Amino acid sequence: MADTGQQEVGPCLLPLTDSSAAQKTVTDDDFLDALQKQQMKLEDNNGLLAELVRIEENLRTQEERQRELERVRQEENHQRWRSLCFLILNQRTAKPWVTSYYKNIPMHIYCLPIESVKHQLRKKKKKKKKKEKECN
Repeated sequence: MADTGQQEVGPCLLPLTDSSAAQKTVTDDDFLDALQKQQMKLEDNNGLLAELVRIEENLRTQEERQRELERVRQEENHQRWRSLCFLILNQRTAKPWVTSYYKNIPMHIYCLPIESVKHQLRKKKKKKKKKEKECN
C-alpha cells in the first residue's frame, strides 16, 4: 500500500453521538406529526363527506315530498274538475221544466222573447179571422 500512496480506509466503528440520536428522534417526531396531520385531514374529509351525504339525503327527501304534494294537488284538481263538469252537466239537464202547483211546463216557453210570443199570437188570430170569413 505504500506503493500507491493512498491510505487504506476501513469501516468506521465509532459509537453514535448524541447529535445523531437527536436527529433520529427529531425525524421520528416529524414523521408522527405528519402522520397525525394526515389523519386529521382524512377525518375532516370524512366528516365533510358525511355532511354532503346527509345534505344530499335531505334534498332527496324534500324533492320526494314536493313530488308527492304535486301529485296530490294534481289529483285534487282533477277531482274538482270532474265534479265541476258533473255539476255543470247536471245544471244543464236538470232545468228543462218549470214546475208549478198544477202542471209541468217546458222551460223553453219561458225563455222565448216576449215579442216572438206576441207575434205568434197575432198569426193565430189572423188565421182564425180568415177561417171565420171563409166560413161566412
